[in-house]
Amino acid sequence: MARKVKCKNTECKHHCKNDYCDTTVNINSGGRCESFEKNIVYYFHLVWEALADKNFIDMVEIIRNPEIKIGLFMSWSASIWDLLKWSGEPAVW
Repeated sequence: MARKVKCKNTECKHHCKNDYCDTTVNINSGGRCESFEKNIVYYFHLVWEALADKNFIDMVEIIRNPEIKIGLFMSWSASIWDLLKWSGEPAVW
């Protein structure tokens, strides 16, 4: 019998409104969800954590955590998209 599982991990691809998971949840013996998949919020969170105490991200930090590169690209893309939207110019991708 399938049942809905409450999940508060907003960084998961399967997270839905009202804190529910939209996939079959697999929990391992340690109690961790094996169905977790990263979504855009995960990468934005990495960038904001890296910028918590300073206003730059250096190459040493990127080498330590290569996923920050993905977050930086997504943040940059979202910023450009937002600028184009507000400028009234059509976005050409």
